[in-house]
Amino acid sequence: MGQGSSIRGEGEAEDSAPPPQQASAVAPPLKYEDVNREARSVLATDTFAGFRCELNKSLNNGELLMTHLLSITPPTVEQLAAPGEKRRPEGYLFAAQYTPSDKFSIMGRVDHMKRVFGTFTYSPVTWCKAMVQAMSYPPSPARQPTDASGELNFIARNSLSHVKVHNGGEILTVGHLHRVTPNLSIGGEGLYLRKNAVMALSCAARYVTSNSVASALWAVTHGGFDLSYVYKPSLNLGLATQFQITNNIDTGKSEASASTGWEYRVGESVVKARVNHDLSVNAVVEEPIAQFARLTLSSDLDFRRHVYQWGVGVQLST
Repeated sequence: MGQGSSIRGEGEAEDSAPPPQQASAVAPPLKYEDVNREARSVLATDTFAGFRCELNKSLNNGELLMTHLLSITPPTVEQLAAPGEKRRPEGYLFAAQYTPSDKFSIMGRVDHMKRVFGTFTYSPVTWCKAMVQAMSYPPSPARQPTDASGELNFIARNSLSHVKVHNGGEILTVGHLHRVTPNLSIGGEGLYLRKNAVMALSCAARYVTSNSVASALWAVTHGGFDLSYVYKPSLNLGLATQFQITNNIDTGKSEASASTGWEYRVGESVVKARVNHDLSVNAVVEEPIAQFARLTLSSDLDFRRHVYQWGVGVQLST
């Protein structure tokens, strides 16, 4: 997704992350879920098939950002996406984000399938940040019609703790990430599922140098882990690799996946590619064609299944 868009997935953070740099004792601490954010940023391709047109409108000196997104996919095209990534649904989507100050932000999104998503963020003091998210779905036997969560973040000089309650206490998450040295951060997280009376524990570590970031997450209870490494040989080029083993709580089966990718930025131009363990390739190119317009070329190539998809998009900003 191009720069300036107010569109976000359910609970997803910004796709872009700052380049690896020497950590500082006064730099803001990270959330536990962001321990591998640089790898996610490089490997996130946001590919699509068919045609996409996005219009971004900024008002009131950037405090209000509105986005109209129209995606058209041929009906015969099979929806492919990189492993672990959700492809944005086709059709029409409207999103708006209002940020009058660094203490307050509200974002809403609605699509043609009548799904409504909203996020409210408030920081009353520098050491505390609250966030509420809610989503409403059309009636369906496959899922409940509403989904909501509340989160509190407690920020210290070298640490960040969070408490998150999902669906009125159905899921409770508590986590903490602490920067023990300017380069090394360690932390842990606990999750409790009230419906199944299941508790899950995980721990993580992150090591930063002037041009690289290495991170590791280990699901202590269920045995899964995530290893990632990002290297920036220059300011324009980022290389990343990630290896994951996940364990399904319901079936007890484990799945392994691996990805390697790169991101190259020159001015406003971006070229990203990702090669996955299943012999599929995801790539996207963004190029400014005017001061207010960007052209996006997308491709999903599955060589094992002989399925190849292409997409063309235009982003207009005013």
